[in-house]
Amino acid sequence: MQRTRRRTLQAFPAVSFVLFTVLLLVCWVSQVIKAQTKDSTTGATPQAQYPSQIQLKFHRSPAEADAILSSIGGLLNFSSEHSGLPIRAQVKGHLIDRDAVKQRIDAALQKEDVMLRLERSSLALKKLGLIPRDFDLRSFLHDVQKDDALAGYYDPATRDFYMLDWVPSKEQFPVMAHELTHALQDQYIGLQSWVEPPDRADQGAADAKGRDELAIARRAVAEGQAMAVMVDYVLAPYSRTLTDLPVPDESNMQKLMLSATHPAFLRAPRYIRESALFPYNYGLRFIYQVLKQDGKGRAFAGTLRTPPLNTRQVMHPAAYLAGESIPPITLPPLESVVGSNYEIQDSGTFGEFDTLMFAEQFGSEEKAPQISAQWRGGYYCAVHPVTKGAAAESEPSGTEKPPIEQKTSERPGTVALFFISRWATPAAAAQFAHLYASSVLERYSGATQCSKPAIAGQSAATTSDWNTPEGLVSVESLGPLVLVMESFDNSTASKLRSVVIGRGPSNNLHMSGAR
Repeated sequence: MQRTRRRTLQAFPAVSFVLFTVLLLVCWVSQVIKAQTKDSTTGATPQAQYPSQIQLKFHRSPAEADAILSSIGGLLNFSSEHSGLPIRAQVKGHLIDRDAVKQRIDAALQKEDVMLRLERSSLALKKLGLIPRDFDLRSFLHDVQKDDALAGYYDPATRDFYMLDWVPSKEQFPVMAHELTHALQDQYIGLQSWVEPPDRADQGAADAKGRDELAIARRAVAEGQAMAVMVDYVLAPYSRTLTDLPVPDESNMQKLMLSATHPAFLRAPRYIRESALFPYNYGLRFIYQVLKQDGKGRAFAGTLRTPPLNTRQVMHPAAYLAGESIPPITLPPLESVVGSNYEIQDSGTFGEFDTLMFAEQFGSEEKAPQISAQWRGGYYCAVHPVTKGAAAESEPSGTEKPPIEQKTSERPGTVALFFISRWATPAAAAQFAHLYASSVLERYSGATQCSKPAIAGQSAATTSDWNTPEGLVSVESLGPLVLVMESFDNSTASKLRSVVIGRGPSNNLHMSGAR
């Protein structure tokens, strides 16, 4: 049975918005404006309109609620003017309390299919060392929702937006500008299906053509546009807009975000924290760069019509503006290679942002951007051995029973990993192969390097094989490709390698089958 992959944080609403982002913008804008105005002839700096501290322990009075909701029309006009997106319908707003938000989040977390999918997605991340093996995703999500500083969200299902009644009035308005931008996006493009297009029967497995990368890139566009309009709203008292500011620095912005967020989120593994922040900080920087070069039409309606294809284009707007096209990483159906001995648990693309996180985790923060910038494609597939009772049995009618869940499949130690990546040059591939090989000792206690290649056909000059408590780990550079296989038996590893070798080192790896 094949398991489809969703990146860990993608199962939750793609357009929810957290209050710490308001603090980020106020802090960042205040710093920039003060720096730009301190040498003016008057010496005066405009007074910021928004406080730097948030109080969460109160509720709006009915009169205050009416005043906030009555401002929707004006803010919708503001969002339309600054985004260039047309108003095709008025938007209804609601003020809700913390109990209503808690019920909504609890309902999502109680969906076992959602949690099972998230937990299975986390297995590959644990195998790769991007999150700790003892990390309890379910407990973390419950902890986050208990003290989540959510400020508002737009619901594409109802086309309404929801403000939280404990947020001070002055913080409501920039959040409303943000959420109403999502409403305009939804009216223009159909936000939910645009961010994550439905599966198509003819796409087959490797829609490793980058479906998860595509979804993350599109979410960065949606959040980046909403952040840009929100920045314009915060700057309005100064008669300035986003493009009057210096280019946003994603590193500094991320530090500001983390300094303002809540304790449970700060306790999360770095990969999860930075994945959650990616659409906001990288998305804002992407929209800023497109705005500066090609103007409002390209930055808003243009990027909705022709969005970036992957996290690389978001991280490097010049690649998007130049129309860079990276062929997909694709392979024949992996079920036909691994046979009935393994069941596909999770699979998907491994993008430039994932590469950056891996390089920072197991290399240095200084060198990581240099390594990740050479990424030109990546795909992984996690499988686990099939045990007796795990295979589906056929009913007399020919219908298939659901497989019996095996607890061993819930542990990363039982997972085997196939991972292939493509790089700009063979030298860049060799550099990543060296980094990956060096991570083995950190990820596997007691790992020892093999004295010679363990798989037939491998060259000692381009291969690093390791014996670990979870089986063989093989890291091999093949021209511009890096092939990694972890915890497969030698026979299956040899078959997988033959599939890659058979397509040649310049392989575009066009996959049709397993995703």
